[in-house]
Amino acid sequence: MEAESGFKEKRAYPRLNISIPISCIEPNSKTTVNAYTHDISKQGIGILCEKELPQGASLEVYIKMIDNGEIISAKGTVVWSIAANENKFRIGIRLEDKQIEPIPLALRTIRSQANVRFSGRPLDA
Repeated sequence: MEAESGFKEKRAYPRLNISIPISCIEPNSKTTVNAYTHDISKQGIGILCEKELPQGASLEVYIKMIDNGEIISAKGTVVWSIAANENKFRIGIRLEDKQIEPIPLALRTIRSQANVRFSGRPLDA
């Protein structure tokens, strides 16, 4: 899709804006970075974190679902990293081998957040 500005979208899959807790581990240094997803697609995750990760870094990614604590793991590579402000970085991660299903993840997150907000009674009761 090309916008009026001449920008052409290069992503193969659309991204969903959703905030889910995530941990990224650099296998070589064993450094763990805790962050939140900014957006997510079948083959990529945008995160917001307090540590810059170098472009090309290999990562083990662990998404912690807020509805039941399930950990969804994948491997990925940092494809870009930019400063969002003086204390935060936006980082793009391309997932390797394993494609995740972003719509069910987003729906589970939204449902769980709604249950917390309206905690008097579950939405499905």
